[in-house]
Amino acid sequence: MEKRLVCVFLLFVLVACGSKVPARASPLAPSVADVARAQASGTGREFSVEAFQFGFEPAEIHVKQGDTVTIHLSTRDVGHSLTIEELGVSVPALPGKAGSQTFVAGQKGSFTWRCRIPCGSGHKGMSGTLVVE
Repeated sequence: MEKRLVCVFLLFVLVACGSKVPARASPLAPSVADVARAQASGTGREFSVEAFQFGFEPAEIHVKQGDTVTIHLSTRDVGHSLTIEELGVSVPALPGKAGSQTFVAGQKGSFTWRCRIPCGSGHKGMSGTLVVE
């Protein structure tokens, strides 16, 4: 119970601070111009991902290089996030408040996403994969 109270407190702190986990600058992250170009070309892909203790559904997404990708994240229990540090992606979701982010899949490869909001004993094992072909 004490762990849950600590998690709830940390979640409220994150929400009070703007609810976005700051993304690290990455050479793979697209510029605003890249996103605008990709959106104009009509190569958009949208995915709904549901987070839960302690996983994601779906746990793997496949896109093509150059696609504009929108991830809509919802949660079925407590606060979670979907963060792909290499691509500058950070999507938080709270119970009753889904999050979303659009980005360009500019680099081929396999990118692991993780939850960055502590959510319990299995938190460290929460991950998924974005495959850019």
